[in-house]
Amino acid sequence: MVNPDSLFKKIFYGILSAILLSAGWPPHDFPVLLFVAFVPLFMLGSDKNLRISDSFIVGFIVFFLFQLMSAGWMYSSTFAGSLITHAFNAFVFGIVLVLWTTGTKIFVKFSFPLFLVLYLSMEYMHTIWAPAWPWFPLGNGLAENTDWIQWYAFTGVQGGSLWILCINWLLYQTIRYGMKQEWKQASWFSAAIVLLTLGPLSFSNYLQNQNLQEASYPVAIVQPNINPRTEKFNGLTEQEQVGRTLQLISSTDFTGRRIVIFPETFLTNPINEDSVFFSVSLQNITSHFIEFQPISLIMGAFTKLDSSRAIYDQDALVGKKNPYVLYNSAILLNEKDTLIYHKMKLLPLVEKQIFMPLLMPFRDYIEKSGAYFGSYGIYNEYDKFLLSDSIIAAPVICFESVFGAYTAERVLKNDADFIVLITNDGWWSSDGGYLQHLAYARLRCIETGKWMVRCANTGVSAIIDNHGTIMQKTKYGEATVLMGKVGMNKESPTFYTRNGDLIGKYALISLIVFFVFGLYLRFGKYHFFR
Repeated sequence: MVNPDSLFKKIFYGILSAILLSAGWPPHDFPVLLFVAFVPLFMLGSDKNLRISDSFIVGFIVFFLFQLMSAGWMYSSTFAGSLITHAFNAFVFGIVLVLWTTGTKIFVKFSFPLFLVLYLSMEYMHTIWAPAWPWFPLGNGLAENTDWIQWYAFTGVQGGSLWILCINWLLYQTIRYGMKQEWKQASWFSAAIVLLTLGPLSFSNYLQNQNLQEASYPVAIVQPNINPRTEKFNGLTEQEQVGRTLQLISSTDFTGRRIVIFPETFLTNPINEDSVFFSVSLQNITSHFIEFQPISLIMGAFTKLDSSRAIYDQDALVGKKNPYVLYNSAILLNEKDTLIYHKMKLLPLVEKQIFMPLLMPFRDYIEKSGAYFGSYGIYNEYDKFLLSDSIIAAPVICFESVFGAYTAERVLKNDADFIVLITNDGWWSSDGGYLQHLAYARLRCIETGKWMVRCANTGVSAIIDNHGTIMQKTKYGEATVLMGKVGMNKESPTFYTRNGDLIGKYALISLIVFFVFGLYLRFGKYHFFR
């Protein structure tokens, strides 16, 4: 249908797709653009003479520009990490486009199924491989339109990706046949668009009115609002930070609260897990709540274990004379237990360096950009947060909340009543980062059918119900205590909670099948269903 005669025209198609994708992405309010954003790429892919190099260049440009326009806020935190992450992700999509345009010449009648399994496999791989970065699956783009996507409880985010891609393809076919004035075929594809749009929306509307839960469990969320770039890790001592927080909560009555939550890395001096209460800061906080017992406290902290205790994290050892492993942790304290959960999904190039030998020459620059040159530990011996009244919370720390299957797995494993997310969203100079992170948290509630208590240091703290609706929230940039109630879902686990990312797994299996048949047909000099 389209035969661009220059690389410039091909790049134009890619730039157009990138603009549409970014304009449809949160926090922008044009999600409908996601349903047309791939049409230019499908038009480009119709050129049977498209060179491999051109496919890669266009694919790289599409994804790099899309990420730059949608997540440019990252560069104010760690320039090196952001650039490497975006370049790697763009490289992967460039390969996807190369494989698609090449494979289409073999599987002529299966062009779109091939694109689907390639794209969905790419999204799935971003949840399981070492440089995991599941910030941009297409389904995340609908995070602020939770009334459209209640069926994520069955499919997860990749169900949204599949929906968006299918409508894009149908629209492309409608345009293609319309330009050839083949109106009968065009009308069939138009009708399919209507059905594929109304069906999921109607099902979502039905689910929105199911399993409504009352908020009944009293919680308190402490938002200290200590800037991580200019204060928390650059000037203020831990003692000063705790003192500021104690002053914030000194006039707050916590009577009747069952849990009080403090944000990620609330305590910055590493606490030895074998002697937790040797921490003066932790003692000062817990002593403030003695009069409100029984109560549970959850707070973010750096913790450590010496090398003899951290036997499953030997690859994360730091220090030469007295080696130890450092953890980004959530600590639960009540009259019964002191439990510690270690963050397991670490932020690539910030909390773990996955290409350390290659990046060693850039170590100083990376550390000056705000990253940790090494890796935190991730092993958990026990990660079930049993509160003082036998209620179970599933702890999630910051970047982990972007992983749907991981969050669902933690909810299922611990038979959790609700999710507690602690985070620190003040690293960026613009609002895109904390707004996107907040929006993605809403998806975890839909997928798992659980309420969430979200505590941010600098960012937006919130209570989110099991349909992804924000029931209460704080303002960005304010030091405050949010008092509210969270619901506890006693219903059976959602289909997604039990099964995880089935779409991604089946896409990867299908891709392997395509690959095996492609090799056979290519070297056998056959074209499949020509």
